[in-house]
Amino acid sequence: TATTTGVGGAKAGRSVGEIANGEDTEEASTAEAATIQGWEIRMYRERIVRLSRAGKWEAAWELLRELTDERGGPGDRFMYQSVLSSVIKHGQDVRIDAGVGVGKNNGYYSIPLAIVQHMVDNGVDLDNTMYTTIIKVFSKKSDQHGWDSSLRLLDVMIKRGLKPPPAAFTSAISACGNTRPLANWRAAERLMHDLRQAGHRPNTRICNALMRTYARAKQWRRAQRLFDSMAIGGDVFSSVDDEDLTQPGEIPLSDPDPDPDPVPVPVAVAGNDDQRLQTRPDAFTYTTLIHAYAGADMPEAALRVLRQMRSNGMDPNVVTLCASIRACCGQRGRFWRQAVEIYSEMQEAGMLDHAGDGDGPGGEALRSIISVMAHTGKWKKALELFRTDPSPSYQTCASMIEAYSRSGMWEPALKLAEEMVSFRGFQLNGLTYRALIRACRKKRRWQTAVALFQQMRANRQTVTEGAIADTLLTFRSARGAWIRALHFIRAFSSSVITSEEQEWEYISPLVSEAKSLLKNGPQARTNMRSVLHALLALCDDQAKWKISLQVHKVLVEETNVSPNAETYERMMVACAKAGEPEQAAKVLSLADRWLGPQMVSSKLHVGVIVAHAQKREWEVALSKLLDLQRNGVHTGVGAYNAVMGAMASAYQWRQAAELLRLMDIAGLQPDYTTYDTLIDVHEQCGQWEKALSIYERMEGHLDAEVFERRSRSKMHRAAAWMGFAVDETEGAPY
Repeated sequence: TATTTGVGGAKAGRSVGEIANGEDTEEASTAEAATIQGWEIRMYRERIVRLSRAGKWEAAWELLRELTDERGGPGDRFMYQSVLSSVIKHGQDVRIDAGVGVGKNNGYYSIPLAIVQHMVDNGVDLDNTMYTTIIKVFSKKSDQHGWDSSLRLLDVMIKRGLKPPPAAFTSAISACGNTRPLANWRAAERLMHDLRQAGHRPNTRICNALMRTYARAKQWRRAQRLFDSMAIGGDVFSSVDDEDLTQPGEIPLSDPDPDPDPVPVPVAVAGNDDQRLQTRPDAFTYTTLIHAYAGADMPEAALRVLRQMRSNGMDPNVVTLCASIRACCGQRGRFWRQAVEIYSEMQEAGMLDHAGDGDGPGGEALRSIISVMAHTGKWKKALELFRTDPSPSYQTCASMIEAYSRSGMWEPALKLAEEMVSFRGFQLNGLTYRALIRACRKKRRWQTAVALFQQMRANRQTVTEGAIADTLLTFRSARGAWIRALHFIRAFSSSVITSEEQEWEYISPLVSEAKSLLKNGPQARTNMRSVLHALLALCDDQAKWKISLQVHKVLVEETNVSPNAETYERMMVACAKAGEPEQAAKVLSLADRWLGPQMVSSKLHVGVIVAHAQKREWEVALSKLLDLQRNGVHTGVGAYNAVMGAMASAYQWRQAAELLRLMDIAGLQPDYTTYDTLIDVHEQCGQWEKALSIYERMEGHLDAEVFERRSRSKMHRAAAWMGFAVDETEGAPY
């Protein structure tokens, strides 16, 4: 930045980035401008402070610039601090109208940073309070620069002999929690160690910021451990030091512990009463822990936290109850009845008021319960709830569209979207367009999905990789879906369009947007993974392994799109369905090359076995299965079922029975496919008595209701071979 002489002889041009890097600059001159009197400066200061406290930060900011830029007067730290605090507190509602940036985050933090830059250019020195305020500004950013700049600012404070206050650590930890796509919980834990070295004791606000970071990072075990330490007044730092709670990136899909307590009793030692008061969990703590379990798809544990909150004598507020309702979306809405009970409780308590603002408590609760109904497929119930709001907000309408989308009700979804635009004056955003596109997938309305995608482009809504992937997946139900993937790859790898097929006109906008997104830097190559997986999904159903390898070559090898384990698992599905063990082994070697041996999942090894089994090479498949078992690789029931199916095709009933014995030794529970295959091969080989004995074992092991529905035909056929009749009332041969 070019340096110029600013107000009062200060050397301008020092950037906020230089502050974060700790670069030293010349001290500002203390000479006062001769064009303004001291009493005028005091009047400016009083007016700036008064406007800032009233939330009129724009007027205060204009007045401060008038003082420094037009009148040539000096602005002090107190004036800048007042304006900055007002922006942070009141700037949320006007950040889009401020004319700075397009996105919400952009408009929020660009203005405070502009104020800080103006302050630095005018030679105002920074103290503890100003550094803390700047860190709080950075904490609002959702990219890597937010937490990175916050940590560097803390280091600068320490280097300059300033002791960062607890509020600075709280904001820096919050910055780690705001990082996308997952919170940087390891950086937050490092800040906790710095907090201890600075001689500070943790308080509830700091612990809440750390717990929120854990929740955003899907580290539910660490969140629970921190909560336990807070509750008993123990050493919070010891809970941060524990490295054995979870592996990096571990995201549980269900609650593995049926016990009333979600995690073991904490090992932290109870502290004194003073420490317990400083870290006592509040409503925000309980709400954040509920969010942590909701993110881990553990609704039962989230509801348990709500009960614990009430048992401890705390009344949950609207935010906590709405979070509990949303947690019931997990496990496909299995706990929807509990969500309805909480919603009814809020109605009886008078917490819901649909006559007010749609973005208020009533609107948030309504959106939450509609989301639960959407996840459980009860769109009619969701519609009844939606109609209780006479003036639904945009977000409420979007939640109803999501409910339609999950049930494949594309016509009502489009009708509601048209009503939102025509009668309510809303403008559909990218997320709503994606929900409408997904609604077309189940009903095979890919033409409508493509039209929606083009409409989204025409309305200048932000097109993301997810929108492209959602549109591609609607082709999956169409005949010859793999042809679309082939056309996409050919057009993507060539700058000249040579295809004259009719399908190309539908692929063209998708290819154009994908190429445009790849220009956004390295992160775009990671985000493009969703498009890669969508193209591979088009090759799965018809086992087009050649096309899937071509997709990998163009997007991964030539374009450097970042693959992961799911990439090669999808490729393996195509090879396994086609019965191509050689190609399956090639996919396994590609995974080893691009991911590394440690990231190769057991599903890929199972895929090679399935490919051999699909080719009816049961001896080779069995040999590879036993090798994996000896090497300690968990294969699951699916691998055994595939080998057993190959044995059944070769009429190897003795080998199939032996494989069932090996499953018992391995501690694997046979499923319906296992028993059905065993019964089939024994029937085909005339082993009717053994078939009936397997049937009896199946009856004792499996769920009674589903067993009756899925296995009755097996019993009829086996009994018929032996000349028995079947009692229709008892369901047993006699």
